[in-house]
Amino acid sequence: IQNLKTNPLTLTAICFLYLDEKRLPDQRADLYKRFVDRLLNNRFPGKHRKLNSYFMKLAHTMFLLGEKGADRVEALELFRGFFLEDPEDTDQRLSVEEMFDTAEGASGLLRRDKGYYTFTHLSLQEYLTAAYIMNNVERDYIEVILKYADDPRWRNVIRLYAGLLSLNNRRT
Repeated sequence: IQNLKTNPLTLTAICFLYLDEKRLPDQRADLYKRFVDRLLNNRFPGKHRKLNSYFMKLAHTMFLLGEKGADRVEALELFRGFFLEDPEDTDQRLSVEEMFDTAEGASGLLRRDKGYYTFTHLSLQEYLTAAYIMNNVERDYIEVILKYADDPRWRNVIRLYAGLLSLNNRRT
């Protein structure tokens, strides 16, 4: 964690978490996990898990395509898959599009740049991509990332994925 203090995003995450927990995680994957979980839970109680799943899927989709951003149509279509309008949901005061605009503006994870939605920092996209892989692997955990091992663009995703595997093994 000491080496991460020079990056403004990770410094913010460190301060944010230390204020709440009075301790810091031992590794970067845990830092990002706690930061994203805390950020979404504080800003979107009750919807934070679905939003987390949405951001993981968006990050992973963009990473697979080699895209740094998604246009509104792509981002909104993916969002709809997680937040369909339910006529029986009396608590749903916002349309899916309004919910997307609120999530984009208040999450701290996305920003609109030249008509595209991008993650506020590449390391967040890398973490969310690793988390998506971790949460959606049904076969061998190593096999799923071997095809990316020689691609330098995936280096941090693989490191974060290994960190998440380590965290998951500690809990079991």
